[in-house]
Amino acid sequence: MNQRSGAMAKAPQEIAGIKRGAPRRRITKKQAVRHLIHAAVRMIAAAEDPFAIHLIIQSADKLLIDLSKRLKKPLTLNWAETIKDE
Repeated sequence: MNQRSGAMAKAPQEIAGIKRGAPRRRITKKQAVRHLIHAAVRMIAAAEDPFAIHLIIQSADKLLIDLSKRLKKPLTLNWAETIKDE
């Protein structure tokens, strides 16, 4: 980020002699959910920060809810039945 203007710096146009445009990556909500769930599983296996894992899972849950509403397909799992009081 440019400190004076607050604008993001432009991506390099040439890397190792190869001219490239600005990077672009677009993924669907389904792909985003998949990425989030896979990341959370890897983080759990590596015993990473539980708070960070919780946030990633919440993000995936929100995307699943948004997808189910948009596709007009109800989610089949009722989380209230599987969550236990502490």
